[in-house]
Amino acid sequence: MMFKAWRMIWSMVQPRSKLILMPLDSNDRVLLIDDLLATGGTAKASCELVEKLGARVEACAFVVELDFLKGREKLDDYEVHSLLHF
Repeated sequence: MMFKAWRMIWSMVQPRSKLILMPLDSNDRVLLIDDLLATGGTAKASCELVEKLGARVEACAFVVELDFLKGREKLDDYEVHSLLHF
């Protein structure tokens, strides 16, 4: 039931995004990977969702980061890696 509720909330926030929910517990460590870090809203929401499910976010990794949008600032609590910066 919890997964259905989170999927519904995520669909309202990110209607074109794909969210794969797996059972997580306090022993799990997650690497969040996405193609783009822009404003940081999606990544921050994803990290919060992982934590609400009981796991720990080890780091966030992105292919492209748009530095001028300062999305990294929303992820101050996490280690962040990006391959390309614009």
